[in-house]
Order: sequence, then structure tokens, then C-alpha cells
Amino acid sequence: MNLREIRELFVKHSGRYDLVNPDNFDDNGANFFVQAGQRMLDRMDRTSAFANNQAVSVQEVSPREQLVQLPEIYNITKVEWGDGISPPHVLEKQVVGRALRAMTYMGTPRYWEQALVQYKPSIEKLATALTNVPAHYFDGAQFAFHSTEIRLFPIPAQKGFIAVTGHYYASQLLKDEDESVWSIKHPDLLVSAALWALEVFYRNTEGARDWMNHIALLINEQDARELEGNIYSINQMRG
Repeated sequence: MNLREIRELFVKHSGRYDLVNPDNFDDNGANFFVQAGQRMLDRMDRTSAFANNQAVSVQEVSPREQLVQLPEIYNITKVEWGDGISPPHVLEKQVVGRALRAMTYMGTPRYWEQALVQYKPSIEKLATALTNVPAHYFDGAQFAFHSTEIRLFPIPAQKGFIAVTGHYYASQLLKDEDESVWSIKHPDLLVSAALWALEVFYRNTEGARDWMNHIALLINEQDARELEGNIYSINQMRG
């Protein structure tokens, strides 16, 4: 299903026809609850067995490009580096520290750390002259709240690529024809999540709790099916 179809179901089940244009079902506020519900499902899916939002992002990295931007990811589980010739190798995650900061030489990346997500206050409002602050703290000019960045060590000396495995937010539903993994594979869950978001927004605690129980039940059923499939596959391999 696409966004328009999800929106129509949401309005019919909620009875909130004021959230659409009555003549053509165009959005008049319903999309907000669909989007909020989808974000909630994304966050719940991180702990679910069937993990709809686990994915891999592959990006090309140029020489001397130390910062890599990863839009729409909220949990990184693995980072790999490759040059297209040798097999890719897994980079070791490091916590921000002096040892890594001192690794200013170039070579083949072996480590990564999560960089700043944004400046507080925004970089435009920072003092023009901050003494005793290393310059490398400002080498990422485009920090934004919706994007995560990772920093590679050593600095890449040659062109290569990184493959980042993790949990990504589902594709945004902005236009009527837009689709996401939730709207295609689990439209019932998405509609339920949108109805949950509606109850939360209007502070209906009992209604929100009922919808959350329903959503948890559906997700648990999906987890059970996934587990059964895995067990069957293992038994088949064992013969």
C-alpha cells in the first residue's frame, strides 16, 4: 500500500474525517500520525526478530575523506572497509579519545568512531574565536540532527568504500504514492501505529495502551513466525 491508501484506512478506522479533505481524501493532518506511527515501529523493530529496518549502506570514500555521513541510521552494528581488490575487513569501533585524535596520518582505515551529530549551540552561533579548542572539532561543517556521521582512522590514503550495517529508519512517507517497508509488508501494523499515535497526541492513555498491546501482539506473532522459519531451515540443513 502507498501513503494515500494507508491514510484512507487510518481515517476510516479512527473516524477522524477532519484530518483529510472530505472531497478527495487529501491530507489535512492525517499524515502526521502515519509518520509518527512509522517512526515508533522503526524504534520497536530494533529489538524484534524479524527486523524490517536492518539494512546495509554502501558508500564510496575518496582519499583524505575521513568523515562519512549516514542519513537515516539510528543504530550502527558493523562497519566494513574495502578497496575493491582485497576482501573487505571489519573496522573496530573506538570511543572518542586522545589516542584516536592523534591518529592524523593516512593509511588503510582500521578503526571508526561516531562523530558529532550536531553542534550545540548551532555552529553559526558559536563564538568566532574559540581559544584552546582544536581545529579538528570543526572539520565537519554539515552536522545535522537527522544525520549520523562516522570518522575513519587512519585517514583513507586511497579511494575505497565502506559498508555500514545497522538499523535505518524506513523510507519517509511524504507523497501519496510513497511506500515503505511497513506500508508494503505490514500495512495493518502501520495503520495500528498511526491510531496509537493519534491516541497519544490527544492524551488518551487507555486508548494508547490498548493500541500498543495490539501492536505488540502483532509483532510477537511475526517474531514467532520468523523463529519457526529459522528452526525449519536449520533442521533442513541438518537433514
